[in-house]
Amino acid sequence: MSLTGSSAEGGGPPGLDQMKQGVRNLRLGFFGTLGLFCIFFCAIQLLYYLYGGLLGLPGVYRADRAWPWLTSGAWLFALALPAFFCWRFLRRQDARNFELLARQWDSWRWFDYGVDMFGTELEYSADQELSFARAAGLDPQDPYARNNLGSVLLSQGRIAEAIGFYQEAIRNNPDYYKAYSNLGAAYARQGDSERAVGLYRKALKLNPRDPYSHLNLGIALARLGKNTRAAEHLRQFLVLAPEHPRAREISDFLSGLGLRSGLSS
Repeated sequence: MSLTGSSAEGGGPPGLDQMKQGVRNLRLGFFGTLGLFCIFFCAIQLLYYLYGGLLGLPGVYRADRAWPWLTSGAWLFALALPAFFCWRFLRRQDARNFELLARQWDSWRWFDYGVDMFGTELEYSADQELSFARAAGLDPQDPYARNNLGSVLLSQGRIAEAIGFYQEAIRNNPDYYKAYSNLGAAYARQGDSERAVGLYRKALKLNPRDPYSHLNLGIALARLGKNTRAAEHLRQFLVLAPEHPRAREISDFLSGLGLRSGLSS
């Protein structure tokens, strides 16, 4: 039986809440910059207080007062110098954040183009591969584009490349169950059912109700001759996805194993 396959991630561009969060992130550095300003201010005040008189600098603390008062020179240096450096720092940070936000938005647009090709004549085509590849290239931390790109490559028979992108998706999001399940499907295509079983189990640990992981795990266990455990997962697949186009095929396969009885309706 050869039903092992991968599942892709659907979705679209980020919604309004995501965009608002991205804009808010642009200003998060303000508080850090304010903290730097306070540190610089206090440091310059202390230097003036300790060493200003010895160096002959203008505007130092006057020693003839019971309480040390700042003169105009101390205020000028203590305020202007850190303010200038903090302003430069904040400008550079804002420029970097705007660039990252723009790249992320472009990544989501390309991702959306690729998702729209599912169910059309462009599904698993070179155009869909290009869309997901561009999305992945624009956002190095995006696991979903890498997962979908791996699924396109796997469908084209480029198993080694698909494995690489699934592994990248897992590194970017260790809790992404679909990437584990798809990586298992890729290893199963290479004939490594033992490794595939471990990955399917990891996917089900993260999401016990994923029908495709149950399906793929059941098939892998059947290939290893572990029919009883295979039947348990294949039955669970039919419970979770009774309308799946291959549900009848799975049901017939279970009958062939002699383990059809006990299937939930």
